[in-house]
Amino acid sequence: MYSTYGPVGMGISALAERALEASPVPHRSRPDPGDPDWRSVTELCEPATWQELGRRYSHSLGTPHAAPGLLCSLQHYAGRALGLMVAAWCADGTLLHPGHGRWWALIDRAGATLQVSLPDTPVLGREQDPGALVDSIRSHVDPLVDACVDAGTVTRRAALGGIAASCAGAFGAAYRTVGGPRRRAVETDADVVTGAFSDRPLVTMIRLGGTPALVHDRHSCCLIRLGAQRSECDSCPRVPEAQRRSRQRHRQEQQLRRDRGGVPGKSTR
Repeated sequence: MYSTYGPVGMGISALAERALEASPVPHRSRPDPGDPDWRSVTELCEPATWQELGRRYSHSLGTPHAAPGLLCSLQHYAGRALGLMVAAWCADGTLLHPGHGRWWALIDRAGATLQVSLPDTPVLGREQDPGALVDSIRSHVDPLVDACVDAGTVTRRAALGGIAASCAGAFGAAYRTVGGPRRRAVETDADVVTGAFSDRPLVTMIRLGGTPALVHDRHSCCLIRLGAQRSECDSCPRVPEAQRRSRQRHRQEQQLRRDRGGVPGKSTR
């Protein structure tokens, strides 16, 4: 299925390992066996799990609506898992294993994924073609999206919008960390990968002038705005473009200051 530079099941490369260590995604090398909030991602392939997590998340948002909790809890997980998958691939084409039984998620009482874990960091191989990354991501997220949609009141397009936004955010993080000459390739790959989830665009990648920042505009809403005292996200299509750019630029400048301060990756043992 995949063209690789090494055999399937090979160990992770030093480049990809360093990329994971530097990633802003909260993750652990292994789940804590004594913490019941660590759950196998196989559970996230079941509609009943998303009904549970969606109720928790909506309650934490202070909304009686089910859809915001479903969409936000799905994106919260996807942002963690896909953040690591994209980081490893941008390093040298490493494809982290997408099998659900290999991944774990630390999910809090509000239905939010705090950390993920991929014990022993199994990989499929290395492939520079972004289509291979798309295949790996789709293998991981499609059953989760199906289960989330089956759980209740969200459309497949809305659920995939969160997946595409998570990929876009992960490519934005890679764009900040790679050297200048490689940024154009990251931008091109981001367009390919984020555009692969639907025939109609779910996100548009935007390169901000003046800062080494790659951000995105969404074409669907995650509905977090329906929560009590909540507003639209920086990338929301409901926000006027000028306001989106101002908010995105401010957030990127804050992130760059944190990066320059030498904040380490959030990997823990």
